[in-house]
Amino acid sequence: MRLSALLYFGKKPHGIKYRGKYRVVREIKTSELRQLKAEYERTEKNMLYLRHPYLTIEQSFNHMSREDRNKSFWEKVRKPRDERFSNHVTLAERLINLKVKDAWE
Repeated sequence: MRLSALLYFGKKPHGIKYRGKYRVVREIKTSELRQLKAEYERTEKNMLYLRHPYLTIEQSFNHMSREDRNKSFWEKVRKPRDERFSNHVTLAERLINLKVKDAWE
């Protein structure tokens, strides 16, 4: 009789546990609510920054020229190194040492 008492009190949903009419709905925890609220606040702050940018259009015009100068300097520094190590090699150039002589015996 103990088995029947266990089955009587332990009601389970019909079918898939988390779907349908008789599903089990998980309780929402306060930590999850706090996390969702923080996520909404972060999104709202990001949208505020997108709506009101730091620089105006006039200020943002040509403000990266110094960065472009630095970039061109580093390109000049890296170019000799890249020329030495990044040569394009074809398959024929790789296998040229296997070609001892043209004629077969």
